[in-house]
Amino acid sequence: MWIRYLNNHPMLCLSLWFNDNIKREKKKKKYENRLIFCACGCGCMRWEKDVNGIIRKLIKGHVTKEQREKARDRLINKPKQKRNNIIHIKGVSCDCGCNDLLKSGFAVNGVRIWKCNDCGKRFREYRTYKRGYKHTLETRMKMMRVLPEKTIIRDYVNNGLPMIALAKKYKCRAGLIKRTLDKYGIKVRSQKEQRDIDYRTGRLERPNIGNKHTLGYKHTREARRKLSELFKRRWADPATREKYVNYQKILWTRPQHKHKQLKAMMSGQHIKPNKPEQKVMNILKRLYPEEWKYVGDGAIIINGKNPDFINVNGYKLIIEVFGDYWHRGENPKDRAKLFMKYGYSTLVLWESELKDKKAVIRKIDEFVMVNR
Repeated sequence: MWIRYLNNHPMLCLSLWFNDNIKREKKKKKYENRLIFCACGCGCMRWEKDVNGIIRKLIKGHVTKEQREKARDRLINKPKQKRNNIIHIKGVSCDCGCNDLLKSGFAVNGVRIWKCNDCGKRFREYRTYKRGYKHTLETRMKMMRVLPEKTIIRDYVNNGLPMIALAKKYKCRAGLIKRTLDKYGIKVRSQKEQRDIDYRTGRLERPNIGNKHTLGYKHTREARRKLSELFKRRWADPATREKYVNYQKILWTRPQHKHKQLKAMMSGQHIKPNKPEQKVMNILKRLYPEEWKYVGDGAIIINGKNPDFINVNGYKLIIEVFGDYWHRGENPKDRAKLFMKYGYSTLVLWESELKDKKAVIRKIDEFVMVNR
């Protein structure tokens, strides 16, 4: 078939002829490949030739009987390595008194060869256990993996140290302390019991709440019932109630007590900016970034009143946002006079005014420009 194109395209015909021959030879090789049994004797079968045409008699990972016997002989006849014990070295000194020794060899079965640098004398140094030597507590702890009983009773039971403090003291984990307590049958203290011991020993300071002498003490059920009846009888007396009310009025006249109570009340309510306050906040952030701060959550209380926004750029300016429902009937001038006593200029924005955003921006700009 190539003779027809031989005169016009001789090189093309020659290359096509070679390609056909190569394909034909590959087909022959493919059909020549055959299945054989694995040479290890397992009974499995594989192709005699791999992809590259190399003859393989073993499946990958299998070994022959001779190879297995050689490996077994190597393991059986392998010489055992002698391990040196970790022991303490005796002091070594030469007869010439130079004490300048050089190691000339390795320790074998606990024996080391030494050589004197001056006289050249060689001698042996026997490594033996040192009699009367006592391991440190840390070493004993590592060997036993538990603390000694006397130590744990002294520190944990008698001195009342917590488990974390013991772990830091003996440079170990808290799990080792727990395992030691379980081994000797010592009850592990709860967090409350440990905290009470720390309060008594002075390792922790008691919080300033109520009476220090009765903090943490629990009355019995009968005692609680008697105290409840006693307080009910006292509160039923009009004179006692009047006395309590008058005492609270006196306390609220003190600015320090009033400020402390109002701040605690506001922080306990977890107040967040409402929708009108958020609108004003967005306007202030865009017009005056990082110059105004929201303090309506009780962060600042001035004369018993909590402003909404305060200037933090060095000017005594306040912006209040009044809700149409909650502040109905109030006069904004009264709030401005209240803050004016402390040198603050006040701008009051009503909720209904926030519908016109441009008017609010104009009002805030005029307020800031006039009072700067």
